[in-house]
Amino acid sequence: MAAFPDRSSLIAFLAAQREAFVATHDEVMMMIDRHSIFSMGIGYTDAHLMASVLLDQRAALWTRDKRLRAAAEKAGASLHTPGNARN
Repeated sequence: MAAFPDRSSLIAFLAAQREAFVATHDEVMMMIDRHSIFSMGIGYTDAHLMASVLLDQRAALWTRDKRLRAAAEKAGASLHTPGNARN
């Protein structure tokens, strides 16, 4: 986290956010196999993040990483598309 002048407001804001779903190792491995995302150029951490997004229909993946975006699209994960996206 960057240095913020009003740390207490930032902590309060973060505390008010809903907790993210966390995929288990088995869920990540099943997602990798089910959606055939081997050799797509993403690592385990990206795959774990993507599996967690797939578990929560309210979540959307925010990324500028082209390989992660391609894998997420293949798996059917919800992707955030900013209005001024350049990538």
